[in-house]
Amino acid sequence: MKNLKPIAFSFGVSLVIAFSFLMATFFVLAYSGPDAMKDALSTTGSYFGAVATLGAAVIAAYLFNDWRVVKQYEIKLDYVLTIKKQTKELISFINSNRRKFVKYKFKIKSPNLTMQDFNVLLNEIHEIENEVVLRLNLISVEVNELYFLTTQKPQDPITAELAGKIKYFDKIGINENNYHDVWEERLTTLVFDEYFQYITDDLTSFVYDKIMTRYLDDLILDVN
Repeated sequence: MKNLKPIAFSFGVSLVIAFSFLMATFFVLAYSGPDAMKDALSTTGSYFGAVATLGAAVIAAYLFNDWRVVKQYEIKLDYVLTIKKQTKELISFINSNRRKFVKYKFKIKSPNLTMQDFNVLLNEIHEIENEVVLRLNLISVEVNELYFLTTQKPQDPITAELAGKIKYFDKIGINENNYHDVWEERLTTLVFDEYFQYITDDLTSFVYDKIMTRYLDDLILDVN
């Protein structure tokens, strides 16, 4: 689309020159003999036909170029809408579990909590974490595909940050290395407070600010 105006200008100038040449040819032939008028009309008619064919080809090229731009935009828009949908659903999923997080924190610090109950809570927490990680990975796939479509490069830098956010789950919460320590210190531990805050605040803010908001401008068709 950038070259549309220069090409159109060049084509217009070419038409003017061709028209001037045809008119000059017509007048020369028209007054050169008894049957000159007939020959002039035939000759200039052939020239006009050729110019019309050329013009049709140029118009077809413009329409094809416009179609390609629109099609590329539609594909890009589909990715953008998918990413937005996924991020909204992820944030909604996290928000829908906020009450559970509060309940878990109170239950874990209950003096009457048994180890069996403790393990049940951990399983429920890990199920939520696995769902969050799964959704983040799906978002990452769509973001990288969109990035490749627009830049021909395999990985969007933002997905490297996102991978770091996912990997951070290995450093927080409960794992085999701190399981017994957390169980022994469950009445005073802040492990779960930090863990749930990471999901509801840090991770949610990252997804919204760095991914979802980023694509607002991509909904506008680039015609430059």
